[in-house]
Amino acid sequence: MTNPPKVHAFRLGEIEMVAISQEDYDQLLGTRRRMGAQGNRLRGLRTQLDLAQDRLERISELVRTGHTADNGCDSDCLKCAIVALLVDPSHTVEDA
Repeated sequence: MTNPPKVHAFRLGEIEMVAISQEDYDQLLGTRRRMGAQGNRLRGLRTQLDLAQDRLERISELVRTGHTADNGCDSDCLKCAIVALLVDPSHTVEDA
């Protein structure tokens, strides 16, 4: 909205009221919808950020402790453990 709406204040009996033009009302509704959509996008991005942070913490723990996954490798393989975690975030790594 480029200009603030032109507000006309008046009293109706004991009640104070405000009137705006239909065009200003439509602009306010559009702004409200855009703000709601932006809030939804931000919540979605926050969820993605939380998941990425969780995965990074779990990968850091794998690297720090040397845990590996048993994915059919002949030997303990940190690469396989990290790949398993990235592919399946619910994957848990057992102590070797």
